Amino acid sequence: MLLAGGALVIGGAKTLEHASFLPAEAKITGTEIRCEMTSGGSRQRVTQLVMCGDVATVKAQTPDMEWRVSAQPFVTMAFTTAAGGQISTQVALSTLNRPTTTIGDRVAILYRADRPTWITAQATKTFFALNGSALAGGLLLCAMAFGLRRQPDDMAERGECATTEASATLPVVSSPAMWSEPAQNVLTPHAL
Repeated sequence: MLLAGGALVIGGAKTLEHASFLPAEAKITGTEIRCEMTSGGSRQRVTQLVMCGDVATVKAQTPDMEWRVSAQPFVTMAFTTAAGGQISTQVALSTLNRPTTTIGDRVAILYRADRPTWITAQATKTFFALNGSALAGGLLLCAMAFGLRRQPDDMAERGECATTEASATLPVVSSPAMWSEPAQNVLTPHAL
């Protein structure tokens, strides 16, 4: 159920994006690495995105916090909206569902009409094929689990019928009570 539910939520969210966002083709105009800093404090967790050159400064300003730092690739992209507006924005490379990119690449994107800097990647045929396969696999597993869950009840019913049929073919044997009175004339006195 978890597999089917996850596929349904992810596929539904992407379908909703395709229905409500507008398509465009963006050109990658720049790339850079930023550093995501996460503190694991006991009171609160803080996450911030900084230029990698500023990591030492942030650590010096908060010496009592322990920071985990991870590099995140970002891209700058430019595109033209349906209304003719020129937009340039930065997004995390993970937003585009690509492992790498270079300056000059063209990427199919979706953007919100009221906020054109909100960008997401267009779904590919591969995405829908994999998501559809996960949904079908999850539903198949649910059906199999439901079938296996019902099987013991069916087996019990068949077992009862087999017992009834077997008992009908066996002869009926009655045994005397364990503590019965002795039959008359069992002990007879002998003449001497």
